[in-house]
Amino acid sequence: MIFRRLVLEDFGLYRGVQEMDLAPRRKRGRTLPVVLFGGKNGAGKSTIFEAILLCLYGRAAIGERARQSEYLEFLFQRMHRSPFGRCSARASVTVEFDFVQAGIRHVYEVTRSWIAASGTSASIDVSLDLKQDGQRLADLDRDHWDDFLRELIPPGLSQLFFFDGEKIQRLAEEQDSQELGRSVKSLLNLDLVERLSADLQVYLAKEAKASAGATERDEIDKLENLQQELKGRFEHLQSNRVTVQSTKLDHISATIAALERKLRSEGSELAKVRDELVAEQSQLLLGTKQGEERLRELSSGTLVFALCPNTLDQLRTTLAAVGDRMTLTTRKKLAAATASVLNQFASGTLDGSETIDRRARRKTADILGQALKAVLKDPPSNSTVESVNHLSPSDRSRLLTWMDFALSDAAPEAKRIGDSLEKAARRLQKIETGLAQTPTDDTLKIAVAEMNDAHRQLGAAQQEASQLDEEIDRVSREIAEVDRRLVALSGKLQEGQKREDRFAVVKRSQAALKEYLIAVTGLKLQQLEREVTQCFNAISRKGDLVHQIRVDPESFDIVLLDKSGQTIPKERLSAGEKQVFAIALLWALGRTSGRPLPVIIDTPLARLDSDHRKLLIERYLPSASHQVLVLSTDTEVDEALFAALEPFVSHAYHLQYDQSERYTTADAGYFWSRNADSKNSASPILHGSR
Repeated sequence: MIFRRLVLEDFGLYRGVQEMDLAPRRKRGRTLPVVLFGGKNGAGKSTIFEAILLCLYGRAAIGERARQSEYLEFLFQRMHRSPFGRCSARASVTVEFDFVQAGIRHVYEVTRSWIAASGTSASIDVSLDLKQDGQRLADLDRDHWDDFLRELIPPGLSQLFFFDGEKIQRLAEEQDSQELGRSVKSLLNLDLVERLSADLQVYLAKEAKASAGATERDEIDKLENLQQELKGRFEHLQSNRVTVQSTKLDHISATIAALERKLRSEGSELAKVRDELVAEQSQLLLGTKQGEERLRELSSGTLVFALCPNTLDQLRTTLAAVGDRMTLTTRKKLAAATASVLNQFASGTLDGSETIDRRARRKTADILGQALKAVLKDPPSNSTVESVNHLSPSDRSRLLTWMDFALSDAAPEAKRIGDSLEKAARRLQKIETGLAQTPTDDTLKIAVAEMNDAHRQLGAAQQEASQLDEEIDRVSREIAEVDRRLVALSGKLQEGQKREDRFAVVKRSQAALKEYLIAVTGLKLQQLEREVTQCFNAISRKGDLVHQIRVDPESFDIVLLDKSGQTIPKERLSAGEKQVFAIALLWALGRTSGRPLPVIIDTPLARLDSDHRKLLIERYLPSASHQVLVLSTDTEVDEALFAALEPFVSHAYHLQYDQSERYTTADAGYFWSRNADSKNSASPILHGSR
């Protein structure tokens, strides 16, 4: 089987008529199996999954025991609504697929459409159209078209090939052996054997009752009446459970998802970090204040020197000249004192000089005078320093120290503070913009109250569903007990029957059916055990974690064994490993069935870590089937994982939700690849988008 195309008309988030090509294409000399749908949460991925199941199974898509009123309400809720709440008058879903029967390939086109004449679910008119190779099935009455589709693709079998993240999560958390048993029996058609055996038991009971005495008949009547009462109670409970699921759990979950989208659109993501933004803003403002104070402190001190470097150079020159001028005065005083001493020495009036020869004294005084004159000669004159000649040497030294500090310390510090203030100003501007976009508590109060109320309703509905599940389980056990008592009584009566031939044949038939059921189940479970082990180790991060898997043929309980044959408690598995095991179980069941059906997976990777996602992308999705429709978010199959999956991708669609118009379109390409597929006509066909 291969899905060829899907056509949605005003279904869910899809406005107008949108047609999507689903058939795998050939590229680089081989057919690529994966058709990838990418969309954000709430963009309409699950709607596509839901539409295919609805088209194939009709009312059975929402539950085998769903009432007609529940089905009509479901259809009404799936009709597209405009931003103003106006509901479309008509909606439809069409699925076209190839299916091989008796070696002949046929093309089937299934269309389910419904019209709400008065805009309520009570007035919905539903129709089914079924074509084979372009012609309506003339040799089959319309009333049996649903049965024909269920025979083509049994609903129980489809659960092994069409599944979503919720089913994976349920299998991972519960490891429901009963559901596994139903799946195994469905894929082997063993449920038919069980029904035949049950029918034979009914026949035996009727024959035994016909020839029984009054007391035995009364007891049988009581047990049969109790059996019918319990079965009626069981069906009523199951119907209520389906109602709770469809009208409460699913509806409330959809409401919560819509409220989450509303909160996101109104800026609730920013509201979540409002406190962090405010705290960061306070820190930045405090740092800015401290930086400005330090700048003012520097500016009132030595920083002014660094602001005018040319003037600073002139001032340095001036202060140097002032120093030279001060040195000149000192030299003059020194020269005068020296000249006086030399004169006294030359004339002999200096103490002790009279003993020296006069000629020698004059010559010595002359030589010393010339030498001192050369040393104490006048520096170049500078008239510009007259105005600062009053500076003392200490003042001049202090000024020069300030200027050195201004250039070596104050200026770099001021630059660092300025850069920091500029960076803080830019960040403050972004924070102010973010805070302006963040809704206030009053703005979100209504939406948050609605969200809290929806979660309370969801909790109540979950509790109601849990109570119904417990009651269903209890009634089921009571039915089994009544059945056992009827069988025992019937067997007791049969021992005294004269019509032994017929009873013997029935007994032998039942025994043969039981042996057949046990033998076939055992053989298939052996194959399933091998497949599950292989599949799990192929996609598990710990490739040798599980050496063998055993499935009990009666209870269908699963036991994991390591290399030493020791049981691995399921509690030892991480949450991700449980998810991977659930996927491996579905994969193995599909392979064991031997049915060439496509695989549809809705958000399968959301709860997995990066390692397990990579393994599923590389090993599971390309091998799951000859056609794999993957519905994913950009965080599940991100840019790196898309690159790993791309060699197996036939084509992709990007589901884009228009917030203002409130509808989704399917455009060619994935989140990071929009152009490659447009050349290959992957774009959906849209008709009459309103």
